Amino acid sequence: MARSTTKTTKEATKNNKAKNETPITPATTKAKAVKVAPPPAPKPNTITRLELAQEVAKAVGSMMEITNRDAEAIVAEIIQSMIDALQEGNEIEIRGFGSFRLRSRRARRGRNPKTGESVDVPAKRVVYFKMGKDLKHFLTQNA
Repeated sequence: MARSTTKTTKEATKNNKAKNETPITPATTKAKAVKVAPPPAPKPNTITRLELAQEVAKAVGSMMEITNRDAEAIVAEIIQSMIDALQEGNEIEIRGFGSFRLRSRRARRGRNPKTGESVDVPAKRVVYFKMGKDLKHFLTQNA
């Protein structure tokens, strides 16, 4: 019966150890240096077709009257002209900015990353952009 009213020696020793232990802090332990990943780079702002049209209206507006609707039509026509030129197989060159041209990719065997099975990827044409000298210089100066 004495056993039920008092704690056993093992239980008492265990409780005393828990009470007497000092908390583990970085100063009391020799921790290995942990590499901390740098914070992710902020997502770059993108400019939409509408924002581009507003910039055109603002720039041209100082020389002549132009509405936002007219600027949107100008931007839409420029983009459509670029698409038409690429579809015809022509190259687009904007001095200082860069050039656009089509490249052909041959058919190949790919792999579905989700299932791991092989997949046939058909031949296709892709748009290739090569930076112009002025844009390249600007980006290397501000890097």
